[in-house]
Amino acid sequence: MKVIPQGFRMLVRLNPVEEYTTEGGIIVPDKNSQITRIGTILAVGDKVNEQWKVDDLFICDYTAGSVLDSPHLSQLKPKQDTLRIIVQEDIMARIEEE
Repeated sequence: MKVIPQGFRMLVRLNPVEEYTTEGGIIVPDKNSQITRIGTILAVGDKVNEQWKVDDLFICDYTAGSVLDSPHLSQLKPKQDTLRIIVQEDIMARIEEE
């Protein structure tokens, strides 16, 4: 199965949110996970600006896009990954390696 974004949309994989478990067994997410997320572009739509390419790293708001969570898509991603469809305007910055 292949997901092909349409128009100005992109298929992205967001990095997992770090969390820890207290002695009492309560799972506490990293407080920074509610601010921004880092992700990787997996596919781009036909109208996305040419500056964005597959495998680019980016920063977006933690609420950006629509989560892809369907039993039919389980073969596309491991359990811990978060796949989303976002529009290019949801990306706040590109991350480039020096």
